[in-house]
Amino acid sequence: MTAAALLADLAARVAPALAEAVDSLPEPVLGAARHQLGLDSAGQAGKSLRPALALLCAAGCGHLDAGLPAAVAVELVHNASLLHDDIIDGAGLRRHRAAAWRAYRRGPAVLAGDALTALALDTLSHAPRRGELALVRLARALRELVLGEVLDVAFEAREAVAAEEYTAMATGKTAVLMQAACELGAVLAGAGAGQAEALGSFGRHLGIAFQLLDDYHGVWGTERQTGKPAASDIRSRKKTFPVTVALAEASPQAQRLRALYRQPAELSPEQVRLAVGLIGQTAARAACLHAVDQAHAAAVRRLNLACIAPRPRRHLLDLAEHILSHEHLAEHELTPKALACNGSGC
Repeated sequence: MTAAALLADLAARVAPALAEAVDSLPEPVLGAARHQLGLDSAGQAGKSLRPALALLCAAGCGHLDAGLPAAVAVELVHNASLLHDDIIDGAGLRRHRAAAWRAYRRGPAVLAGDALTALALDTLSHAPRRGELALVRLARALRELVLGEVLDVAFEAREAVAAEEYTAMATGKTAVLMQAACELGAVLAGAGAGQAEALGSFGRHLGIAFQLLDDYHGVWGTERQTGKPAASDIRSRKKTFPVTVALAEASPQAQRLRALYRQPAELSPEQVRLAVGLIGQTAARAACLHAVDQAHAAAVRRLNLACIAPRPRRHLLDLAEHILSHEHLAEHELTPKALACNGSGC
């Protein structure tokens, strides 16, 4: 089975439980939640990566089905964070269509995010066994997730961001929930503390690599790849990894980029294209892909320490390889024409 087929199979296992979890919500919060989760008739669900990690780690510890409450909980929390993130960023697109706050207004979208977090906690509280242990770990992840979002927003007003500050942000924003997915699946399946910690560390490093690759796409990805406008991170002047690398250089390109990022006015389409070109002339692209490879290798080392069943281990390795593969990136490099045509129908 290919990694893509595996993801689809595991997502199908989780979808009915996700739908059941949100169906008790009142309208219009229910509509916003179903829109975000891709449960409406025209919806497109996300990658379901976090539920897959939870189920595979549970399988690796002996009981795949025991990980279902963990899979549901982490997917609910992930989508809650996306609901709020889109509102904070003013992002109008998510998964190739209007973001939930655009489709259902801000109020219902904010409440939907709150409701999904509450439903996640409730789901774990009803796990057949070890639900209390799982709740403690999810609560810790939620605290770190908020910290990561706070740093992400704060960095927008900063001219320079140190490497360790970026890592703290990426860990909180993305990696802690992947860590939680792996830990929760393992804990609910009966794993001991050491095994759950090793699997959680695998998820944490995988999450850092995943965020780094997401940062790459935020500069050079196309709307077809990301479901968001091209160069979306540049438009909002986020301090993602490629941007922090480029801004830290002493080159003329970095100097011009710093001047663009300092100006108070919104960047024009021409300035966005200029910024992408300037970043491309620095070491940022190679540094970002190198950092992805390093984090991926660290994740594999942690997985090897977990000593889980061979088949789930193989699936986890294949899944990591699938989502972090960047062999195809050069084929979809963001060109000036692609930027110019973004959203214009050309």
